[in-house]
Amino acid sequence: TKRDEERKNQSFEKHTQQINELNSAIKEKETFVDDIQLEISDLESTIADHDTAEQCVDRLFKCEIDIRDKTKRLEKEISFFRDNADCPTCSQLMGDILREDKVKEKKEKIQTLDETTEPLKQAIQQAGDRLNIILGVEEKIKNKIKEITKLQTEIQMDYRTIGVIQNEIE
Repeated sequence: TKRDEERKNQSFEKHTQQINELNSAIKEKETFVDDIQLEISDLESTIADHDTAEQCVDRLFKCEIDIRDKTKRLEKEISFFRDNADCPTCSQLMGDILREDKVKEKKEKIQTLDETTEPLKQAIQQAGDRLNIILGVEEKIKNKIKEITKLQTEIQMDYRTIGVIQNEIE
């Protein structure tokens, strides 16, 4: 009947409108995904030095540890020359002048090491700051990837809905 034909046409138009709306939403989401992927690429380019920064921090910490170890060794040597008048290996007497010269020499080496410590600490701070920035950018990238995954899931659901609607039309 004519009424059935009219309902069929209305249903067809309604379904066609739903499909068009879903296709429009899909297109919008795909554009958004593309934009996010560009943002991710831009962010990744700002942290291309990640490995280098990590290696730098590692090397700087190693240098700091080496300086501390050398300082401790020199302090032990100073204690040795202050506390011992005789050589423990050959039992010869070490003169006061020799011992004082050795203590002075070791103190000068410690002073030199101390002078390198402050610039080293500054370099460690700067490298650590850079790593923190990199970690922050990596977190942003992770969040953007989650956004993309969410949008892609929504797109898949929209395609499934279109399929269901098309089956209803047929």
